[in-house]
Amino acid sequence: GVLNKATGMKVPEFANQTLFDPLEIKSTSWLSWVYLSGGWTDTGGGLNLKHRDMAKIGLMLLQNGKWNGNQIIPEDWIQQSIQKHVPLVSDPSWGSGYGYLWWLGNKRIFGSTTRCFYALGGGGQVIAVFPELKMVVVITGGNYENDAGQSLLVIEEFILPAVLGY
Repeated sequence: GVLNKATGMKVPEFANQTLFDPLEIKSTSWLSWVYLSGGWTDTGGGLNLKHRDMAKIGLMLLQNGKWNGNQIIPEDWIQQSIQKHVPLVSDPSWGSGYGYLWWLGNKRIFGSTTRCFYALGGGGQVIAVFPELKMVVVITGGNYENDAGQSLLVIEEFILPAVLGY
């Protein structure tokens, strides 16, 4: 509602104009259940994106808000969004805090520690950004009954050890 009032646009229209079009993301769909009474969009889920498009979002964040030389999101906002605003103690292996819509962590693999921030979606969807490794990992899944962090385990047990040479 705040976004609609501030911009005069509905969420899908605003997202297309300010994020998806500049990133050349053409195939997005919002599931019908995300439209609430009164015409509001529930932004807590229901957006379908392709793997490659999720990776574009991660890469844009890795590049401090830039895409193809254009500043899509202000760099200072990116930096603010990946700072710890809420400390977490529930999952110390992956989450030390929460920024603005990003989980934050320092992942330790065989004596090496690497900083990461990541978005988690239902069913095992993940966009994980590892700035020091200059790496974005995207995983999609469909385990909506019990995703229990399997995507994060795949990153931890297979992808990071391979990238770090273990």
